[in-house]
Amino acid sequence: FRTLAEQSVLGIYIVQDNIIKYVNPRFLAIFGYGAEEVVQRSPSMLALEEDRFFLADRLAQRKAGGTDSNSYQFRGVTKKGEMIFLESYGASIYYRGQPAVLETIIDITGRKRTEEELARYRAHLAELVEERTRELNEVQAELVRKERLSVLGQLTATVAHEIRNPLGTVRSTIFSMGKILEKSDLSRTQRALQLAERNIVRCDKIIDDLLNFTLLRQLKPEATLIDSWLEVLLKEQTLPERIHCVRELNAGIEVSIDRERFRRAVINVLDNAVSALLDPQAPGNRLTVGSLVADHRLEIRVSDTGAGIPVETRKRIFEPLFTTKSFGFGLGLPVVKNILQEPGGGVEILSQERQGTTVLLWLPLL
Repeated sequence: FRTLAEQSVLGIYIVQDNIIKYVNPRFLAIFGYGAEEVVQRSPSMLALEEDRFFLADRLAQRKAGGTDSNSYQFRGVTKKGEMIFLESYGASIYYRGQPAVLETIIDITGRKRTEEELARYRAHLAELVEERTRELNEVQAELVRKERLSVLGQLTATVAHEIRNPLGTVRSTIFSMGKILEKSDLSRTQRALQLAERNIVRCDKIIDDLLNFTLLRQLKPEATLIDSWLEVLLKEQTLPERIHCVRELNAGIEVSIDRERFRRAVINVLDNAVSALLDPQAPGNRLTVGSLVADHRLEIRVSDTGAGIPVETRKRIFEPLFTTKSFGFGLGLPVVKNILQEPGGGVEILSQERQGTTVLLWLPLL
């Protein structure tokens, strides 16, 4: 046994009655002591002052634990006063007829320092990831801006077509009015004026959607009692008589919003709901506008009992220039999405054919 211990690459020492009775050469090399400086001394001399009680407790447990070989780590101190990290394995034995503890120790200082270096690297890596994420967000914002500019090029031809058509109608209507006025037919004059007004409103909405989609502007948030604000907005809308509007405004909170931008988003969604309810295939005539707080966010729901949105249409519903209507050019919901995403919110569409559609606008509550 002594021959094996003397040649071992592990540090070995025996403790009996809290006194070191034997050490091997590797043990002496780890601590830098001579045998005469260690034998007959307390093992507490091996540990850093803060770990001496811990080492004494583990040795006592080892002595009482039979052949328990569970390992433990402690901080040692060399003859030169340098701190080292040690891992210890052992068991209770009989040494010269009396109970004792045999411990084998491994110097893991290099491993510990590597782990500390890795921990520092991980912390630095987290900082790098955060920095790169910030850079990616900036790049993404730039790509969004460029995408809008690219879409703007596609819009040019469509805008020309969409605006010229109603303006052509206005021109011919005004020409007709001149002829009608010559005959003093006031009823026909009124109908012509209404037609001209509708087409002018269409042109105005097209231009508004285009500006809202393509122009980046500074947000102007204002503290707003959202339920009261929605109530006023709804009162300003002129809904067809056949549509029954139900209010379920239960948010009960004040939030900071860009009122003009948010107004545009809500009105766009309301216009779509009204169009769905005016469709001859709509099974109902109920429009529900609700607000509530759920999952740490403000939710505004606009629901209709219209014909619903087909699955294939829902896949493309936020795609600029995509529309199923006979007028406009598909910027309503993309504008809504942009408005909600700017302050960190979003838009969700829930729809089933023949059962209606719910558009959910949400903003995070900080």
